[in-house]
Amino acid sequence: MANQTGARLKGDDYQHITTWLHVLELKYPRYRVRLVTVEDETSGSADDITVRYSPESGQPDRFYQVKFHTTHAGAYSTEALLKRKRKGTSLLTKLFATWKKLKDAEPEREVELHLVSNWSWSAEDAVATQIDGETNKFRQSFLTVSNQEDAGKARNKWQAHLEADATTFARFIQDIRLCLGAACFTERARHASERMANLGLKHDEAALLVAVGIVRGWIKSGLQQVTHAVLDEAITANDLRAETDENCRIVHLTTIKKQSTDLRPDYVIDWRVEFEGQDQLKGHAPKVSNAWNEKFLPELHRIEGEIAEESGVRLIRARGLARLSAWFAFGYVFSEVSRYVIEVDQYGNLWRTDSAPSNRFEIVTSNMDGEVCQGNSDTVAVGISITGDLSSDVRDALSDSGLASHLLLLSPKEGPGRDAFVDAGDVVTFARQTKTLISSYVRQRKAKRVCIFYYGPLSGACFLGSVMNAVGAEIQIMEAQYDRTYLPSFLLA
Repeated sequence: MANQTGARLKGDDYQHITTWLHVLELKYPRYRVRLVTVEDETSGSADDITVRYSPESGQPDRFYQVKFHTTHAGAYSTEALLKRKRKGTSLLTKLFATWKKLKDAEPEREVELHLVSNWSWSAEDAVATQIDGETNKFRQSFLTVSNQEDAGKARNKWQAHLEADATTFARFIQDIRLCLGAACFTERARHASERMANLGLKHDEAALLVAVGIVRGWIKSGLQQVTHAVLDEAITANDLRAETDENCRIVHLTTIKKQSTDLRPDYVIDWRVEFEGQDQLKGHAPKVSNAWNEKFLPELHRIEGEIAEESGVRLIRARGLARLSAWFAFGYVFSEVSRYVIEVDQYGNLWRTDSAPSNRFEIVTSNMDGEVCQGNSDTVAVGISITGDLSSDVRDALSDSGLASHLLLLSPKEGPGRDAFVDAGDVVTFARQTKTLISSYVRQRKAKRVCIFYYGPLSGACFLGSVMNAVGAEIQIMEAQYDRTYLPSFLLA
């Protein structure tokens, strides 16, 4: 009895650490996870973890059944999946019944059922050749292989066992994922520790035990639906946020709306009252147009001056909801040349300007000579498309204003997109390459001013601002408005 209890507890811990890994995905906006459910009572036999995605993600909801084994004395196989338990049901029958329940409730809903276990599929079972090692899906050949072959005989046995017609069976098989030979508990814990560290959380053994306890507590209390707010509350209540030993100053920068953050600020820069818009969502334009350089920029320089007088402070941990122009100016004031390192909260991750540059990211332009515009001959414009393509909006803005004589368009080599920046290294590479291209373009056109139009994450604006010293021209930052037009914001000399 004691051995059975110990095995069950180990299995629970494995499930809980796996659950915690999925719950932490809520902190990564690029994953588009909107809800994680533990012990999901609506999910039949695949009820251990349910991960639901936002509609725009295009991803199916995923339902996980986690089975942990204390040794590797066994393996999954056709025989194991079809073996009927005391109540007359097999594991395959349970998965099929769960799938039918989900599809009957919402026929158009795309779902995936994941069987997760540290046991592998038996190499002696013919079905082993039909499980794709890259995706854990069944290969299409499993549905078409000849009835005379062993894999075909196994498929027919599965279908007969489920008493399903060919069409229903095929749809079911296409939605199953056999995630077998999964990482052991130690590897799962290491993965969780790395993810917690990346999110700025405590990540030692004690913190992992706390994380397992959080999941266990949710289950015991009957709390099933875990949202971003629920996760943040648990992190705060259990003191999981990491403390840094580095000598730093924490600055909250706000132009949009107030938002609680993970750190108590040393300095608060709150410009909301200066901006047009509703109280809970301030706009892109200040009430007084010259506030950018006459009020905002001097305040940034004043705070930087105070920090500069403090011995050894070079790390600036920046938080808050602010428009892109503000982040660009923030990076420009706390610049790399002044030996500052800036840390921002991007996509739920803590990204720093001193991160190692990435080799996979590249910013490119199709024409280094730029496009000819009918505008000021001393000024060139640069349009930077990261999250999406802003080229047509920039052309319209230049056509209406006559700001610049030439336009250079930059974008990632792989094309713009929400996930163009994968990590801080990508943003470091982006900032350095973009500065080089802008500097070369300014010299080529002998420009005295460069207007920068940017569409991308805040980290890109901040990191680029931090390296934009000595480009050979004044830098005019352009702020996008709600109607897709642009107005000048900071002028940085």
